[in-house]
Amino acid sequence: KRKIARALGTSLVEYGFVAVSFHGIDHFTIADAHTAMKSFFSLPRTSKRRYERPREEGLRGYTPLGGVDAREQWHAGAEIVTADSRRVAFARNVWPSEVPQLRHACHRLWTAMRATSESLLAIIALYLEIEAELLTCLSTGGDSVLTLTRYPAPASMGSHGTWAVPHEDDSLITLL
Repeated sequence: KRKIARALGTSLVEYGFVAVSFHGIDHFTIADAHTAMKSFFSLPRTSKRRYERPREEGLRGYTPLGGVDAREQWHAGAEIVTADSRRVAFARNVWPSEVPQLRHACHRLWTAMRATSESLLAIIALYLEIEAELLTCLSTGGDSVLTLTRYPAPASMGSHGTWAVPHEDDSLITLL
């Protein structure tokens, strides 16, 4: 574990990111999410736009192509039950009736990525020589969001010069 922590921590310090193999997210979970995502993004634009939500309502549902960069996205987070105190603070997921498998695929991938992020945070804590809970508790109860993104073929980008404008993620940890 210490050898892995040293390699991961050194890469984060030197490059700001790390590529991880054997992360524990099985191929079938990723493939199911990819298949469901392709089904959703292949819907007619009018169908997809029914699942758009204003940013003020939280990051859930569909973000269409044509913003500041050339990509369209689907956002989903934890399934919050009515009795959960976070229900007031976090947006509710929306699910397209045209692609019912998207809900299950997103939930499985979100759950697997959440577990992987907690494992990575524990390894980073080992590198930093601090208690793992000091990092993992920072992600507990937060609004983790799974974002599925479709980038169009370069020839179809129209007036957009780039798929995604330069940006920084403002989250504790981002998994791609």
